[in-house]
Amino acid sequence: IRLISDMGSDLSLKKQTKAINIYEDVTSACIRGEVVFTDAQNLMRHFPICGQESVHIKFSTPGAGTDPIEFKLDVVEILERTKSKNGKSELIKLGLVSKQARMNESYRISQTFRGPIHSTIAKIYQNYLKSDKPIALESTANQMTYCVPNKRPIETIQWLASRSISAEQSPLSYNFLFFETAKAFMFVSLDSLASVPAAVTYIYSGSNRQSDSPMTTTNYLLKINNIEELNYTKSFNRLDEMNSGLYSSELLVHDITYKYISKTSNNFYKNWNNTNHIEPNPTLPRGINKYANTVSPKLIVRNRQSGLFESHTSQRYEDYLQNRNVSILEYNINKIEITVPGNCRLTCGLPINMEIVKPEPLYKGDVEKNDTFQSGKYLITAVRHLLEDVGTKPTHKCIVQLSRGSSPEAIPDKVTFDGRSQDSSTNA
Repeated sequence: IRLISDMGSDLSLKKQTKAINIYEDVTSACIRGEVVFTDAQNLMRHFPICGQESVHIKFSTPGAGTDPIEFKLDVVEILERTKSKNGKSELIKLGLVSKQARMNESYRISQTFRGPIHSTIAKIYQNYLKSDKPIALESTANQMTYCVPNKRPIETIQWLASRSISAEQSPLSYNFLFFETAKAFMFVSLDSLASVPAAVTYIYSGSNRQSDSPMTTTNYLLKINNIEELNYTKSFNRLDEMNSGLYSSELLVHDITYKYISKTSNNFYKNWNNTNHIEPNPTLPRGINKYANTVSPKLIVRNRQSGLFESHTSQRYEDYLQNRNVSILEYNINKIEITVPGNCRLTCGLPINMEIVKPEPLYKGDVEKNDTFQSGKYLITAVRHLLEDVGTKPTHKCIVQLSRGSSPEAIPDKVTFDGRSQDSSTNA
């Protein structure tokens, strides 16, 4: 952990650092972070710390065979500054962000781009964001002529991402995201991420102790795939999902130039097989579905003026708007947060497997102990690397947000449980 000033100062913070937080999120274009350290040298005055500094952090997972990961983040704010009781030292928390957040605020784009969207994004990334990191670009099927009307680089990339169709997945893969990980910037579709095999399997059994014997030596490598805490941070909210147009929507587009109105309908379950999902089945029965088969679906209205500023194809809301909305909202249906031992392999956009024990009695003859409905494949949509007691006895944990809007098992159209299967009384 090094604090480096643009004026030439360079100082190791390893011994005095109390905690480090680093945040990755598929909905955030840039990595954010925090570093908490003790200052008994008046670094605020003598270094000085004034926002012209960067913090370089490098760490690895011992024994796991992974390469170290490195973060170079700019100091952009002081989040906390607390004096000790004797006044001889201070506890300082610095707010950090990747350099590209600053580069984004330094430029505006007023330029016309033509050609495949992924080529346009490569040019914007190279000319404006100017990162040392590579960018992973998924090829897009559609081309576009776009006169950028004085927008920031990241805003421009996200605008283009919302209209991009994958050339590597389904012709209806319209769910591109732009985000940063420890290794690279990513411009990829959710369909591509969902099709990647799970990188690791995590196990939640309710008790992760290996032995009660004090004479047993703990094998930490065997525990690295144990889930220490598991919380269901979000489960379905069918009314909100209906209101947002997840299950069923109708799009009206009024073209001012050509003076016509088009109408396009979308149904989540009828169009289920058009795109990839993290698991193969929807979260509602296909036959009995009172949310998707609504009489009055979500109404979306857009105006289009073909030929003004943007190309006609960029305003073809019928091609992408409803489909993208549904695909993004799908990953907001169920969210789980797990705390696991630190692992440098964990990064946002990575699929993992989870094995979760059944929350019910186990009877003789039960072969399957895991909850096959809650277990399965999930997508990491956010991860926080938490390092504590860095200067003394460092620990590393990952707080991981997992999302999916699909199920490994089909939801049955007929009841499979009447509440009386274990009731010995027939006259109750």
